[in-house]
Amino acid sequence: MPGSVSLRRSLRKVPNFRQLSAKELDIVINQMVFKEYKDGDVLWRTGIGLNLLGIVQKGEIVVERQINGTVVRSVKLYAGDIVQPRDFRGDGHSSILARAVTDVRFCILRMDQINFPHNRRAGSNARTISPLHRVWRISLYTAWIVVIALITITVSWQDMSRVLSGLLYFESEQADQPVFDHKRSVELLNYAESVDHSAVFAHNQEGYLWYQRNDLQSAKAAFTRAVDIEQTNGPGLNNLAVTYFASGQIQQAAISQKEAAKYDPNNAAVHYNLGLILMKQNYNMEAIGEFKEASNINPAWVLPYLQLGFNYVQIQDYVNAEKAANTAIKLDSDQEAAYVILSIALYNQDRDQEALKSIKSALQLDPTDDVAKFYKAIVLNELEEFDSALSILEQLLKSTNDLGQISRISAEIDATHRFLQSHQVDDQ
Repeated sequence: MPGSVSLRRSLRKVPNFRQLSAKELDIVINQMVFKEYKDGDVLWRTGIGLNLLGIVQKGEIVVERQINGTVVRSVKLYAGDIVQPRDFRGDGHSSILARAVTDVRFCILRMDQINFPHNRRAGSNARTISPLHRVWRISLYTAWIVVIALITITVSWQDMSRVLSGLLYFESEQADQPVFDHKRSVELLNYAESVDHSAVFAHNQEGYLWYQRNDLQSAKAAFTRAVDIEQTNGPGLNNLAVTYFASGQIQQAAISQKEAAKYDPNNAAVHYNLGLILMKQNYNMEAIGEFKEASNINPAWVLPYLQLGFNYVQIQDYVNAEKAANTAIKLDSDQEAAYVILSIALYNQDRDQEALKSIKSALQLDPTDDVAKFYKAIVLNELEEFDSALSILEQLLKSTNDLGQISRISAEIDATHRFLQSHQVDDQ
């Protein structure tokens, strides 16, 4: 059954389904109703409680809570997101309306009509236990490895920034020229500025020189002078935004970068920078639009495709994440980050063998990358190669002093041991 997301992995986000086997999840999926909607169609409008569970398998929807026809709360949901029974319920004073904002495939499950086989092992004399009862029987402290893996992959490990670096680009007229005498260079630029008060290029170059020396205040002042002289100067606005970003002033960076994109719309680096700033603000969909624009302007530039893949992973659009990663690999087969992103995308589409192959390619490029090793362990766990996964995790635990990483790795090791014990009990 084609779809943008794996229904199995989406169902595992629901506590009642986390401990079910793949076969049992397929039974649940076979009881789902699949509906197609066009942009603008209403999926449902209700003021009463409906005991339904839904999954957005493709596209985007908006769920609105309304009181007397006025929207009081609105939430946008994307492919892979779950709609719980509470999301189908008004409260007597309000109603719930959901509409498609793109073409949508929506899957619905009646929670009161879930049927499982009565006997899970043919010929067994043991007392049979339904899957849902087994979920509650297992200790709440037992964390199934796939659930932890999904959370880890979606949120991403703290060190993911080492895999996918985001570099903002200057647009100074002479930014690539070497500087041998900083003091003399600044003096010459100051002279040029005094002779020609409209010399925007001189202020831009001076700002770049100060930035090279990590003097962000002086760089910001120089770029601000360039923008004051010419408010529509794209390079100056871009450079000012980069300096704001480096100073941690993200809101100001966004304002300047949007102005740069307005006045320099055909510059790939400007759109790329804006995408990175929007990512920092957690505006993933808007960032995707900017990275697409950068790739349209410069189709041979690999970095926008890497960032596209990363953002698609963040919003759980794994089909497009796969496409972006493959494009990046075609442009530059030595991009390790592309293989990591591709592995995550394949894993979340139940293509675990392909995911393992991709993460191995990443480790061939950098055998020391602990982030890639961590994701390799997650994929191996899904393939039930527990010994290999545990070996990797234990090596990672010995090699780090970071408390956050120690906690994460320890949780994975503990969950793997517990799941392995549960798996052995089920096989008896």
